[in-house]
Amino acid sequence: MRISVFLAFSALLFTWLSGTNVVADEIAERIEADTNRGLASAVVVDDTVLLHTTQILPSASSAELEKISAVDQFKDVMNQLRQILAAGQAPDLVKLNLYVASEDNCDAILKALPTHFLEGGQPAVSLVVTRLPIAHAIIAADAVACDLRAPGKITSVSSQSAALLRGSRIYISGQAEQSESLAEATKGTLESLHRTLEFLGRTDDDIVQLKVFVQPMSDHLTVRAEVEKFFSGKMIPPLVLVEWKSSKTTPIEIELIAAGGESNPGAPSMEFLTPPGMTASPVYCRVCRINDSKTIYVSGLYSSHDRAAHPDPTASGDLEVQHVFASLDRILKLAGSDFQHLAKATYYVSTDAASVSLNKLRPGFYDPKRPPAASKAVVDSVGVNGLGLTLDMIAVPAASLGK
Repeated sequence: MRISVFLAFSALLFTWLSGTNVVADEIAERIEADTNRGLASAVVVDDTVLLHTTQILPSASSAELEKISAVDQFKDVMNQLRQILAAGQAPDLVKLNLYVASEDNCDAILKALPTHFLEGGQPAVSLVVTRLPIAHAIIAADAVACDLRAPGKITSVSSQSAALLRGSRIYISGQAEQSESLAEATKGTLESLHRTLEFLGRTDDDIVQLKVFVQPMSDHLTVRAEVEKFFSGKMIPPLVLVEWKSSKTTPIEIELIAAGGESNPGAPSMEFLTPPGMTASPVYCRVCRINDSKTIYVSGLYSSHDRAAHPDPTASGDLEVQHVFASLDRILKLAGSDFQHLAKATYYVSTDAASVSLNKLRPGFYDPKRPPAASKAVVDSVGVNGLGLTLDMIAVPAASLGK
């Protein structure tokens, strides 16, 4: 077993460092791949199993991390990621989500990114600033990769990764049950998500990843304890933690990715669903179920508007949202998609102006009958000084199985 994992890891390492990837040519199409930046604007993935990882943190102790640079911590995280993907026989990384503890370290992380992805293997990349669960940790990551193993009936691979099987894919918007007790709010939210899965005809065994928005991050062990209780006797799905700013009565929100089983013949490429007891919204859907065989991952987007020329917060916020959505429109078109075929959106906002403008302008971009599943998290920083918004999007092609 150790030999086979070592050989797989060696093959994966050679693939990444050589810049040649047979899998990438056959399964994943990279849009605007940039060797200088180490990422692609978007990655279009054909019909395949998609391995989702847990949030990977540096392996050193807190005391040791205090002496380790951001770049070296990033190298450690990426080495761990390679081992997880090798064990899962998932050599083609298509999406990388980065979590950086301080805006001051974002430039160093992004400058190091090209050293990890040579020509032909750049993923879509998103970044947000958040406190991390380990003291002195600077960087964490989770990822999505193409899994080459024959599809089976078991979704969970380990606590480190889980396979999103071929067929329907389910994206559930962030759900939150209110309580000033983080433990009670976590328990209630997990129960709410369980009911949503039951509505969809799925079970907890179909869960591929939980992304938890929590405050404060220092109480992350409370969240982990409740997750362990809820999944007692079962495989705990990969877990990602992001610190957000919210009210005392809503300390936590959890979004979920799950396998949806075989797609029904003739089903629309996307279904926008509202579970019983929940209200529909014109700017986000409670659940998006994808039946299309392809998935499009879009890199995190930022505005390029002239902030010096527009110092007024209201005007700057509007311009920021307009620029970001204009960039999204352009990239979606290059990937063969459009605003009507967005499946999942994560909005990170760090300024009041960007948040207000997003709420005001977002309805103008979406068909109210088919907005994406979404979560909106207020964070300390989106990774770029002076900006207050970044988007992390998943879509499907506009013309594969029809609307």
